[in-house]
Amino acid sequence: MNANEIFFGLEFETTLPNNDTAPIGPYHNGYQVPWLPTGWKEERDGSIRPESPCRKGCEFVSPKLKGYEGLKEIAAAIDQINARGGRVNSSCGLHLSIDWRGDAAALARPISLDGNHEKAIFASTGTRRREQTIYTKQIKQYGDKDAAKNQCEAESYHLLNLTHLAAGRNRIEFRAFAGTLNKTKVVGYRMNKSVDETMEGEEFVRRFLLHIVPSNVHRVRSVTGNLVMNAFVQKPSRS
Repeated sequence: MNANEIFFGLEFETTLPNNDTAPIGPYHNGYQVPWLPTGWKEERDGSIRPESPCRKGCEFVSPKLKGYEGLKEIAAAIDQINARGGRVNSSCGLHLSIDWRGDAAALARPISLDGNHEKAIFASTGTRRREQTIYTKQIKQYGDKDAAKNQCEAESYHLLNLTHLAAGRNRIEFRAFAGTLNKTKVVGYRMNKSVDETMEGEEFVRRFLLHIVPSNVHRVRSVTGNLVMNAFVQKPSRS
């Protein structure tokens, strides 16, 4: 599988000025953003706390994207959100979904890795607030990977969200990241010139995740990026 065959999606929790006129849909039933490409939705999210009475919470949900073109669309969307006055604060998060085609044995790996390396994964966001929120519950507390799997399948508010997979959709969600509208953090300035069609799927996701975290935590970022890459991408078979 090459880079352009890997599907991913992002959810940006933000605040907007109250005078922004684009309609915001209900939670999990968002409305098309009129100034973004087809498939981008904006919806309400009760976890977002606007920083002033002059602002309102809004979660932007991307469509299913892939490869270099998908990254360019993410970058362009961030520019548009910023131009409309979008901001993030301590209540905002960034959720990354990745297409998952692994079997039950493969799924044990991200569960175990996330449980064993929770501190490093949260540290990669550059802030402790994601570690402390109820919306990204830690999974090591459940004692073993089977118990953790059951909890992550039953409730979405975990560092690793498996509810979509449990419902029959080939998707897992990683919820550790703090909210940001910084393109360098989200897409990675080096990826703009380094992704090509021959890149292996693992390398694509590794670079994506290495650069989605803040650039001021290089050492932890390097460790965590590799951990997450190994967790979320099933190694391709070699003939």
